[in-house]
Amino acid sequence: MATISLADWSSRVTDLIFETDEHGFSFLSASIRMGLSEAIRLYDAIPSAHVVLSDGAFIAFEGRAEDRELIDGGLRIGAFGYQRALHDVLYTSLWSTESYAGWRPITADELAGYYPEKYYMDNNNRVYITMNGQGETFGRTSPQVGGMIYKVPHLAQDDLVEVEYTYNTNLPAGFLAQMLSWTEGFGTGSIETAFAGSGSATETITAGRVFLAFRIANSSAADPYTNTADVDDYYLKITGLRIRTTANNNVYADEIAKALITYINGINSGQLSSDTSLIKTHGTTGTDLNEAVFVDQRPADIMTWLGSRGDDATPSNYFEWGVWEGQRLHFRARGSQALNWYADVYSLNVSSTLDEMENSVYATYIDGFSRRLITAAATSTASQKKYGLIRHGYTTTYTSSSTLAGVIAAARVNDMKDANPRGRIDIPMVFTAAGARVASYKVRALDTITIRNLPVGGSPDVDKIKTFRISRTRYDAMSNMLQVIVEEDTPSLEELVAVNASRLRRTVASAPDVELPPSPWRK
Repeated sequence: MATISLADWSSRVTDLIFETDEHGFSFLSASIRMGLSEAIRLYDAIPSAHVVLSDGAFIAFEGRAEDRELIDGGLRIGAFGYQRALHDVLYTSLWSTESYAGWRPITADELAGYYPEKYYMDNNNRVYITMNGQGETFGRTSPQVGGMIYKVPHLAQDDLVEVEYTYNTNLPAGFLAQMLSWTEGFGTGSIETAFAGSGSATETITAGRVFLAFRIANSSAADPYTNTADVDDYYLKITGLRIRTTANNNVYADEIAKALITYINGINSGQLSSDTSLIKTHGTTGTDLNEAVFVDQRPADIMTWLGSRGDDATPSNYFEWGVWEGQRLHFRARGSQALNWYADVYSLNVSSTLDEMENSVYATYIDGFSRRLITAAATSTASQKKYGLIRHGYTTTYTSSSTLAGVIAAARVNDMKDANPRGRIDIPMVFTAAGARVASYKVRALDTITIRNLPVGGSPDVDKIKTFRISRTRYDAMSNMLQVIVEEDTPSLEELVAVNASRLRRTVASAPDVELPPSPWRK
């Protein structure tokens, strides 16, 4: 991969502008003065070329060139930071699910000997199979089996590994309750286990399997057996079900983040570093992702989804992800590596509104019958006292876990409880806490800036203008001017919910393109 070091053309670069956002280096554009023949050679080398802007000690931008334009007197290039690598590909994988929604009867067209019409079956917060009554017959030599089946998403990255479940059976003598598995296309299958009575189990599934099923079968009863009992007298019921594609008891965000690095580099080699040292490892309080199924999702969206879980269940400790120098993906507590800067400004373009403030929030979730349920409201009493108002809000989670829905509701109220300032500020000079002036291009998104020449001892709202976290930066090298966007409210949660909703509403199908958000600097 060719490398374009803009320092090599430092005397010929004009109109140099570069930006950062909460996910790392964002965008760079520059014009380079050169003759036509040289411009054409560079034009031909640009697609996906590595672009770096450095002062020799500090990397101000690193990314890949995507845009090129021959102009009068040279060449203009546009480059994106390597966060772009997480938007290139689509990812499909089942890590863990406790949902019953994907369970359905096995049909005779799929497997010979299955007769769903001889059974009543449902997936209403369980996997349930009961034998029809009213004199229904069930063959043995010519099997007349009833089964329910689940399949991982087509062409998912991982096969089934482990299943947890609680079983309850009441069957006639000579009938079996069994769990089975198959490879893709029902090519190879086997009985994983047989069980009777009641109990709980954790089973390792035969390698390479993508189908999992439970069934009732006539093993040694009369052939055919005639059932004179009523429906629901003889049955197989599976509850407490969890399927995983990992042998670990829990699934954690950092494991998925590391797998995404491997997946992306397996398709587009060299776009991300294989170094995972910046991926925060889950601790003893790590949030177990009991529902983690991704179908045709951009890794960027998945990382945003993971960010609300972080390392623990404390709503304010959601995580950030991004790619800075070295093409290394990071996943860590938001703001944990941010720097603090100081500046004097002479005009402000900042506003705030109560329109989007929420200080009492509940989340909706669904049960096994697809009924809409709501959590208890997560509240901020400090916000309610501060503004003298209670403003309700809600967020739709599309999860069946009331615990997880409660965590998301708490995250939402933490994001929305204040009328945070918004706006753009031009900053001509930046200083350290000790008063030393630094190059303003060293300021990055998610750093904080304190405006030194504002009055002290103001209200909490004024204090938020005085010291704030940066959402985006834009540095114009020609004017040596730094422009920052004051951090917007709801930094990740709304994106998370949208991704989750889209994932759970879709079947395996082509996903719409997910583009990088448009730059706020360009119209």
